[in-house]
Amino acid sequence: MVNTGIVKAVEKDGRVRVQIYKESACSHCSGCSESSKISREDVFTIDEEVKVGDLITFEIETSEIMQAAVLVYILPIAAMVLGYLLGSFLNKSEEISIIFSFSALFLTFGILFLYDRLILKRRRKSTLRIKKI
Repeated sequence: MVNTGIVKAVEKDGRVRVQIYKESACSHCSGCSESSKISREDVFTIDEEVKVGDLITFEIETSEIMQAAVLVYILPIAAMVLGYLLGSFLNKSEEISIIFSFSALFLTFGILFLYDRLILKRRRKSTLRIKKI
């Protein structure tokens, strides 16, 4: 996925603060707050030399987008099904199996939240492939 942004700050350690413009692929998503519908700011490490005010075009790997989609859309549903099957396997009533199912869903949401806050924040600050400055 190709994105465009403006360099807002260049730090000494090679990190760059970029204001990223929302592309049409992001326009339907409600994942961001209303204050960042037009753009959002993020920090990246890049190899190229850039200056404040440079307009850069960079690419995010499709595999990263697919991995995020699986984590957000497939994993919670799979957890619900497994929770229900666990309740059924333990010969619990239908109501208890449903409670197991929703418990697994909420547990998955909690794990994904912690994964995003603790692990993905560090990975996102990795090197991007700059296409054009």
